[in-house]
Order: sequence, then structure tokens, then C-alpha cells
Amino acid sequence: MIIGGTTIAAANVSWADDVITVNVPSGVSGTVEVVHANGRKSVRGATLHAGTVNMAAGRVRPVTVGQGGGYDFASIQAAIDAPRWRLGRAWGQDSDTLKLESRFSAATVGRLRDLGHQIELLPTHQVRPFISGNKDDAADARGIWLAAQHGDIRRVAVKSSEQQAMLSLHRMRTHWVSVRTATVNALRGLLYEFGVTLPRGRHSGLRQLAQQRAEINDAVPAVMVRLVDDQLLALADIERHVQAMEEEISLMLKSQESARRLRDTPGIGVLGATALAATLGDGTSWRNGREFACCLGLAPGHRGTGGKVRIGSISKRGNAYLRTLLINGARALASREHPAPWIVALLGRRPFNVVVVAIAHKLARIAWALVAHGRAYEASWKASAPPAASAGAV
Repeated sequence: MIIGGTTIAAANVSWADDVITVNVPSGVSGTVEVVHANGRKSVRGATLHAGTVNMAAGRVRPVTVGQGGGYDFASIQAAIDAPRWRLGRAWGQDSDTLKLESRFSAATVGRLRDLGHQIELLPTHQVRPFISGNKDDAADARGIWLAAQHGDIRRVAVKSSEQQAMLSLHRMRTHWVSVRTATVNALRGLLYEFGVTLPRGRHSGLRQLAQQRAEINDAVPAVMVRLVDDQLLALADIERHVQAMEEEISLMLKSQESARRLRDTPGIGVLGATALAATLGDGTSWRNGREFACCLGLAPGHRGTGGKVRIGSISKRGNAYLRTLLINGARALASREHPAPWIVALLGRRPFNVVVVAIAHKLARIAWALVAHGRAYEASWKASAPPAASAGAV
């Protein structure tokens, strides 16, 4: 807000019952202007003098800085230059805390932090139910503000640049693996049209193709032979990309203490350790290991009404990549020739895939505990019951 060319600090402006209360500093007088996010100024017409003055809000709403609308103070003017923002902060609230949807880049969040703001990221899918009516900037900002009032909505952890770099490596490796799979499937489908059938699996199919290459070249046209050569060259190039990503991940593992401690856990490999370390950070974004495992979709979902609740399969919510790594590690533990005694006991009473998910759930809890408490993995460690539970049992 600007009065007579003088910017009024956010601390001197508050909102209540559609009335803007302005604490005008001594010696300041003039026409009131409200600066919007798009640079447009609304002249209120009234002239305010020193002292505390109430001004009818009119069309100025307690929405937050938004794309093409909202309001702003000079103290955060630089923070709203980038588009696509919805800052969940209303009049009268602490201007140091900005509440945003979790779709913003790390560079955007880092820029706001450099400006001195505390950031709260809200999951986008949990903000959406609070947006009612037509879709516009004011409705979006109001939905973020309403969602921010609910303490049971878990805030999304703000990742550092190192965490983002590690997760970017994993995403690029996943990209090249998917391209490799698509290339092999395309090659298998093209050869099938000429009566050449390759077995399932990348290694088995390429091995048989190499062994029978002479017979295949005689059975297909010359154009097809050149296409097969091009596909094999592309696969070799893709394989080099995948190996480069894996080598980079292994190098970053050596420089991260939390990732090295996670790597010592049975069932967690290099990929799992680095991805978990980058996702967990310091672990404070989750209250306990069970909450972290549930956020990965490793806990059963349920449906119920009228007091009848039915437990279903796992929810499969959250990070599918981490869930896949943990389940693959758990499957390796359950498939050992001599698994741990508790796994053997579990296999004796539950199906194999159920046991695998249970092990993955436990691996997620172990990962959170190691990161949150700064401990190393101990195979002989046993949990002790809390004092209150021990007293109740006696």
C-alpha cells in the first residue's frame, strides 16, 4: 500500500470484517494506492493522515499475491516478479511465512528464502478440495489459505539443491531405462511381423537376436536389416547413458553420510540409499517411520461407513519410484536361501507378495529412523517399548 508516494510497511496494515486498518506514520498524507501483483494500482480516492485510520475495503479482497491479481507490499515486491504464483497469505498475517502449493521449482522457493521468507509447501491434491466456485486467482488463493489452517495436512519438505540434483539423476536414469525398454519392444514388434519371435526379457531377446542374426538377415528384406542395425546402435548408446547415470549416483553416494548409512541396511542398495536420502532430508517432515511408509503407499487403504470398516490392498499413494525400489529390495530379502527368522515365520502364515510389502514397509521405517536419529544400522538392535506402555503392561 502506498499513501502519498510513501510505502506503508505490511506490519502497519491489517484486515478485519472487510475493513482495512492502516497505521499511518507521522508526516505521511496523501491519496491511497493499492499495488497489485501485475503492477496495476488501484486509487482509493480517500486521503489518509497520520494516525490509525479505517478504510472501507471496497473491492480489495483478502486474497494473496496471484497471477494477474491480488495485492502486494513493497517488502516482497521482488518475490512476485515470476508468474504462476499463489502465495497463501492474507491481510494481517505474518508476512515472513508464505504458504504455497508444492508445484513450484526449487529455484523459486530458494529465491523466496533468500528474501527472508519462511516457506510452507502444501500438497496440491489436498488444496484442491478447498477451492469452490469458479476457477480464478482469488479462489485459488482462498483455497490455499483455508488448507493452510488445517494442521493435519502434512507440509511438503523443501529440498535443497543437493537433494534436487540427486533426484534429477534418478529421474534421468529412469528416463533412459524407459527409452531402452521401449526400443527393445519396438525391435521385437518389428521382427515379429516377419515371423521372427524373440523371447521375453531384454537380455534373453538380445542374446537370441545375436545368436540367430545370420538366419534373421536372410529372412528379412535389406531395409529391415539396416533398421535392426540402427536399433542395436541406439540401444548401445542408451546403455552408455544408463551406466553414466549409475556411476554418477555411486559417486554421490560416497559424499553423503546419510546415504552411506542407509546403504548398510539389508535390502537397500545404491539406488535406494541415494533416493531415500535425497527424499528424506533430515527426516523432520514426517513424525515417525510409519507416517513415512504410509506416504509411500506401503500401508493398506480402507473403506467404511456406518461403523463397518474394510481393510483393502495397499494405497499405492506417494512416490511410486521409491516404493518400487523398496519392494524390489524386500523381494530380494524374502527370496534369499536363508532369510531372517522373522521373515521365515511371516512366510509361513502369509502369501509371498504380502510378506514382500510388509518387508518394504519395515525398510521404509528403518530408513526414516536412521536418518531422523542419525544412527547406523545395527542388525541386532531391538526396539524397546515406551515407558508408559511398559507400565501399563505390568
